[in-house]
Amino acid sequence: MEKWVTIWAQAHSNMKPMAGNRKDYTVRATIESKISGSSVRIRFSNKEGKKTMYIKQVTVFIDRFMPVVFSGKSEIMLDVGESLYSDPINCEVENGTKIVISIAFKKGAYSGNQDQALTEISIKGNYTNDLEMPLDKRSKTEIKYEMSPVLPGLSGVEMLTEETPEVLVCFGDSITQQGRWTNPLERMLRDSGRNIILINKGIGGNQLLSGPLYWVMTMWGPAAISRFEQDVLKENGTTGVVFALGTNDIGMARSPKVLAERNSKKLYETFVSLSKRAKEKGLKTYIATVTARGECGGYHQWQEDERLKFNERVRNSTEFDGIFDFDMVTRNQKNPFMLDQACDSGDHLHPGMEGGRRMAMHAFQVLSNKNRGEGE
Repeated sequence: MEKWVTIWAQAHSNMKPMAGNRKDYTVRATIESKISGSSVRIRFSNKEGKKTMYIKQVTVFIDRFMPVVFSGKSEIMLDVGESLYSDPINCEVENGTKIVISIAFKKGAYSGNQDQALTEISIKGNYTNDLEMPLDKRSKTEIKYEMSPVLPGLSGVEMLTEETPEVLVCFGDSITQQGRWTNPLERMLRDSGRNIILINKGIGGNQLLSGPLYWVMTMWGPAAISRFEQDVLKENGTTGVVFALGTNDIGMARSPKVLAERNSKKLYETFVSLSKRAKEKGLKTYIATVTARGECGGYHQWQEDERLKFNERVRNSTEFDGIFDFDMVTRNQKNPFMLDQACDSGDHLHPGMEGGRRMAMHAFQVLSNKNRGEGE
């Protein structure tokens, strides 16, 4: 029996501080299908936008350009907070097929995330039916912060399929959003023969218990606890979730008093509560320890003490189906306050490519039941 399964999705925040002032342009995203199916539908969202989002035209290219319509209409507008599915696009899609989605916006569009697909952004104009489109220059902000492009509007892609893949949602912050552990983990699992899709629901700067305090921080997204229902439980086909949050709750606390409101006990108990909700839906649940961030600007010993307490709670937990001890496999073994130099991207907070590889290898072992919750 055929059913809809999410093959790609992203969490949304207000990306205007990072997206620049682009207007009347085309965004093109290339997504690889990990399963086969008979029909595709696309979800759009203005969940975190502050103004109406206007979409002039959408096309999908698989072996040809195909129009994407919404109740028969090609042009739509999404009010603030609104989401909308396209009509199904009937086309046979094989495992490994590249699905190219082109979206022409009228005015600006800011609800979205940084690139988790191969994304291209055009100069002004509608290029939804062009094989090649003239690309815009990267913004000064993108260059300064070495940012990947912002992909607005697009929320999810689903396949109508008879397959029953595992769909594991990686629910996290920037360490997840960057894909340095999720991408290699998915490759490892699929190379091992698992029919599995990893959905990256990371948001840079995201916290479990708190939302952004100021407008310029809205790109950090709403508190993860408030987006859990939408970003995890409502994704079609989800079979499991990885909780990989907490570093920003601890590291962004401005004082010991603020940290007391989001201490290790509260963080852990919140994850347990979310895990129970997920298990009621039949999902497997996994939790990650918080990686080291010593010498990251503004990080203090009183925050480090709370991180260590949280990690010990996680390591001793029996509430989850598996524990990803990302801290153990990426930290400096002689100085656990710090990331291992080989794992550090350079900012003493985000693991680089080697850190991501170690995290992925460890998570692969846990998911393969070879080494539950232990380091390499």
